[in-house]
Amino acid sequence: MKKIALILILLPFYGFAQNLGFPGGKDLPNISGMIGIPFGKTKFECITLMKAKGYVSISSKSEYLTFKNVKYGNYKAPSVAFYFYKGKFFQGLVILIPNAEPKAFDEYESLVADINEKYDESDPIRDFKTPYSLGDGYEVTAIMGGYTEISDTWKNKGLGTIVAKINKTLLITVDYYHLDMTASALKEQNTKNLMDF
Repeated sequence: MKKIALILILLPFYGFAQNLGFPGGKDLPNISGMIGIPFGKTKFECITLMKAKGYVSISSKSEYLTFKNVKYGNYKAPSVAFYFYKGKFFQGLVILIPNAEPKAFDEYESLVADINEKYDESDPIRDFKTPYSLGDGYEVTAIMGGYTEISDTWKNKGLGTIVAKINKTLLITVDYYHLDMTASALKEQNTKNLMDF
């Protein structure tokens, strides 16, 4: 009985500790940018920061910048893109190619585990269509045949969202979004589209 009373007394403090990042809880970083480049930076600032990391832009337009062979955690991204809205970095894209086709799903899950380690558990989608199912050993066949949708989304108290996906060609993409600027850009684009009518 004393143990139950003690648990009931300490339980609210455990939840409070989780929120504040005390032992027993996690102090999660905000999703505030990509590859160490904060959202809101200008194109020139992104170029300068990436150059300091040893990367040179391979393509540059007014609305985006791309870099190749960029270190992304334990991975080498053949392509990374920064997108700009009103001159400010608001979306990012990391493209990864699995090392071995048969292990593509395992590599995707490993990437998700790495991102989970930093931002906590994702909101996963593992929607398999018959005759395939998660854990049957045929995940790659299901992906390539279009019999599944696989993605993970991370959202936290920060400015952004991360969405990871693996597509039919086994390309793994990780998208970073600044929530407010993305909403503004979409609203502006929708307004322009409506002018066609």
